[in-house]
Amino acid sequence: MAIESIPPRRVVVGGHSIGVLLQSRGIMVVGFAPIVNSQGQKLYPAREQGVEIGDLILKVNNQDVSTETDLAQIIDIGKDSDLVLNIKRKERIIDLTIKPAYCAETQRFRVGLFVRDGVVGVGTMTFWDPETKQYAALGHVIMDADTKQGIDVLKGRIVSASIQTIKPGKPGRPGEKIGVFQGESTLQGSISKNSEAGIFGVTEDKIENPAAVHNMEIGYAHQAHTGPARIYTVVNGTSIEEFEVTIEKVYPERKNGKGMVVRIDDPRLLSITGGIVQGMSGSPIVQDGRLIGAVTHVFLNDPQRGYGIFMDNILSEMPEPLQKSA
Repeated sequence: MAIESIPPRRVVVGGHSIGVLLQSRGIMVVGFAPIVNSQGQKLYPAREQGVEIGDLILKVNNQDVSTETDLAQIIDIGKDSDLVLNIKRKERIIDLTIKPAYCAETQRFRVGLFVRDGVVGVGTMTFWDPETKQYAALGHVIMDADTKQGIDVLKGRIVSASIQTIKPGKPGRPGEKIGVFQGESTLQGSISKNSEAGIFGVTEDKIENPAAVHNMEIGYAHQAHTGPARIYTVVNGTSIEEFEVTIEKVYPERKNGKGMVVRIDDPRLLSITGGIVQGMSGSPIVQDGRLIGAVTHVFLNDPQRGYGIFMDNILSEMPEPLQKSA
């Protein structure tokens, strides 16, 4: 058996707070809106013709739609003419024919849907590759808040986010980082993929981490173990800080983003956040001088603890070329 030695891959450790602006491919159905006709009856044309919450409307009358406005304009032009909706439902593509109804309240024809065309939020960068300018962030998929389905990326961007305040987590109530986007920052980039292991893309400029000035070797699931570790994240402004954690359990075989149980130990971080909070997803986990993964989830009833994803899982979803060379 031939054995080939591959040099360790080194990357810039993340921890940067990022604003995520993601536009979906198509528009997602998130609810049904009643249409009240002139007789006072409530009508739901789209629901009655088989449209379901979670459906992704890709085209209407063979025209691409990417915003709610696109859909409204097509309806306005056609009035009460039949509409053919091209829909992605889970892994199937189907066509449904809908006849709009006249809404006495708005004096327009409508199909009775609430739709969403993207999301905006705050998260954390996991790492940046100096050779390709690729980054990974969040450590988990971005889901629609209403349908709990992953969002297909049409286009998206990341920008630097400044953390203004933190709502601490308590048992039964997740905490949250609250930040503002900084459009003029050097941290800007595209979003090319939204996967179970996080979001990926390319930045426009070089990324640095003043809290970890040297590029760090990537570590893998078989190298992770119970014991002390560190995470990098932002709790004030844009300053990346290092905090102490403990890896309590390791499940090397898990591929679902829950490969490690992480406990926050750092007294300062606990006093500010109460543990793991929303917006901390993607915070890099470092152990024995290696980047081994990222924070992904918080335990709802114990915010001091949560899950982490292995670098193996992140790299398996990474677009080329980093996946091949790692």
